[in-house]
Amino acid sequence: MQIGIAAPVLLEKLDLSGSGSLPIVDSFPITGILANKLLLKGHQVDIFCLSPNITSPKVYAFGQLTIHVCPRRTKWASYNFYRSERLHLLDAINSSNCDLIHAHWSYEYAAAVLDSNKRALITAHDSPLVILRYFIPTRAALFWIFRVALGISVLTKAKNLTAVSAYLKESLLKTLPIRVPIQVVQNGIGDEVLEVGSRRIAAGLQKKSPVFVSILEGFTPRKNPKVLLKAFGMVREKYPEVQLVMFGKDYEPGGKAQTWAEINGLSQNVDFRGHALQQSIHRYMEEHAIAVVHPSLEESFGMVPLEGMAMGIPVIGGNASGEIPNLLDKGKAGMLVDMKNPSELAAAMIKVVEGGKEIDAMTANAWYRASTHYGIDKMVEGYLSAYERLLKS
Repeated sequence: MQIGIAAPVLLEKLDLSGSGSLPIVDSFPITGILANKLLLKGHQVDIFCLSPNITSPKVYAFGQLTIHVCPRRTKWASYNFYRSERLHLLDAINSSNCDLIHAHWSYEYAAAVLDSNKRALITAHDSPLVILRYFIPTRAALFWIFRVALGISVLTKAKNLTAVSAYLKESLLKTLPIRVPIQVVQNGIGDEVLEVGSRRIAAGLQKKSPVFVSILEGFTPRKNPKVLLKAFGMVREKYPEVQLVMFGKDYEPGGKAQTWAEINGLSQNVDFRGHALQQSIHRYMEEHAIAVVHPSLEESFGMVPLEGMAMGIPVIGGNASGEIPNLLDKGKAGMLVDMKNPSELAAAMIKVVEGGKEIDAMTANAWYRASTHYGIDKMVEGYLSAYERLLKS
């Protein structure tokens, strides 16, 4: 089968030896892992992605893998519904010999796929109207109004849909006039991440220095970092040696998060690291993290908490944060708190610092759940099943 994947993709998940340097592209780990697994199963794979660093389309071939990189504007792209990006993607897709195209996210990539002459599978990773409500009160409202309008158009036109969680499926069916079945294919975690947790569990969970880690994209109300910073300030009052390390966009030194924290007197013992390679973040988590804290108010899935579960690291998430309660097995695989309440979050963080058999048992349960419910092979088989149905339809 020749399978196209139209999506942001983390290229470091693929074997591109001897390729020289490729442009920096929009990044998403799951699609890179999926492409690599499909290649290992003997399929041909074409990746269609966007880069802000080129002005004309480029094609790179690596045996069974072909990467089509199209230009992406850095400003104003959403205000004409990504027209130029969609046209570049459309030309690349129509010129390929793919049997089907699998688009991830329901925006510019999926819109181009639906306009193509190929069989299309769209995977939703969020619910547009749910996302929009968090941005309406912000300066990013206009951008998201246009983007959400495109997402609604895609999801209501798509004939073949999957969603990454049962929560997301329910949300889409409640908020949009979708008339086709939605198959749930949950995101998976890589074997190498589970091996880290396996080693930690086998060796006995060692008490580490009190370093909490968070990985968030955007200093936004939905990601809820202000509550985490307030809670961490309370924890530091009781345990002055505790540290918080924050990764992700807007969490770089001098960025939005650090600026706000300094203005509000909440920056002490907080290490703002910003973007980093996933591999280096995982290494830091393995070596230093006492817990992963995910303060987000809404998640359609929750890859960061799943990574913590798989690595044998205690996880703290929101008890009303979309799919997070299901991911953490209603509190059996992680601590669930009211993420609008800094005091409640601080109490959970203090409980992790103090440790004990309850925390160790919860962490072992979380690793077992990650390995049995969220293995990457289970995700790949789910998508292969969807491909086969699509080709037969």
